[in-house]
Amino acid sequence: MAHSVDIYLQQFHGLALKKLKEMRKVLRMALPDAEECISYGMPAYRMTKVLVYFAGNKEHVGFYPTSSGIKKFEHELGEWKYSKGAINLNVTFST
Repeated sequence: MAHSVDIYLQQFHGLALKKLKEMRKVLRMALPDAEECISYGMPAYRMTKVLVYFAGNKEHVGFYPTSSGIKKFEHELGEWKYSKGAINLNVTFST
């Protein structure tokens, strides 16, 4: 039986799929003890609660470390564009 995140990734192709797989690999390495799951329709990693989400969109990859993740690392985000619960990685697919 395919893993739910594998099923999620099947809807993407080309550069979008490549970038989503890269994001998944990085998150698995950074969070080896976290459970991979789907939450709110997006791949997520949780321990006692969800720590981070990522998602493919029409023109970009979204990275959502939740508001607590933003608060904790806000001083390290520098010039990155971010909001209460998301960091804009500027990984676009359109030309």
